[in-house]
Amino acid sequence: MGFISVSLDGADAASHDSFRGVSGAFDSALSGLDALVGAGYRNVQVIMSVYRGNVPQIDEVVALARAHGAGSVKFTPVTNTGRGVALHEGGEALDLEERMALAKYIQDDLAGRAGIDLVINLPPALRTFKKLWQSRGSTGDCGVQRTLGILGSGEIAMCGIGRTIPELVYGRLGEDSIRDIWLGHPKILRLRRELEDVAGYPGICGDCIHAGACRTGCVANNYVDNSRLVWPSAFCVQAEERGLFPEARRKSSIR
Repeated sequence: MGFISVSLDGADAASHDSFRGVSGAFDSALSGLDALVGAGYRNVQVIMSVYRGNVPQIDEVVALARAHGAGSVKFTPVTNTGRGVALHEGGEALDLEERMALAKYIQDDLAGRAGIDLVINLPPALRTFKKLWQSRGSTGDCGVQRTLGILGSGEIAMCGIGRTIPELVYGRLGEDSIRDIWLGHPKILRLRRELEDVAGYPGICGDCIHAGACRTGCVANNYVDNSRLVWPSAFCVQAEERGLFPEARRKSSIR
């Protein structure tokens, strides 16, 4: 089993409930976390959606997760989907430099004193080799090739992105066979073919030595940004445009 995830986007009810738009969400999340840990699960992962407004609470969220028995905390910068659209439009989303600074802080400072495993989504090309070794090459991705999302509506989708992107919904519970969808849905089969064709990845991904492991990052975010699942992440594109993509991680530089 991988992880059982519980979202905590703030260290108190005011910040978490405001972000989620649901009164009582903070208390419910903690109750769920306590119930899972109390039932013996040691793989509960707290996920914090990070934006400029809650960055100052990162240390407190980590301490809270540890106090309630979570096994790890994963930091995911807010994406340009769902409620995140308003945050991006309002200038609350982290930019490239802020994400890099956040990763450095978490890896080089907070991780050493957190007393709990910390994970942050960051393309492997932008991690040091030391950090890649320590994390065993983990990129913090969701593993879309092993994932199928079941939404609260009963719809079967690629992942939670199906709530806002209808074309990534594959069927509905009670009406469609999960087995048939997993083994034969044309969109799933096409995604698998494109992901397996590492040599054919577009843009900077086609020149990256980590392409086979990263597989273009979060394909859901790629689709939101470019209407293509297998496409360079906006993060790597920005890094390349600003000269921050390491030359040593390019295939062309080592041929």
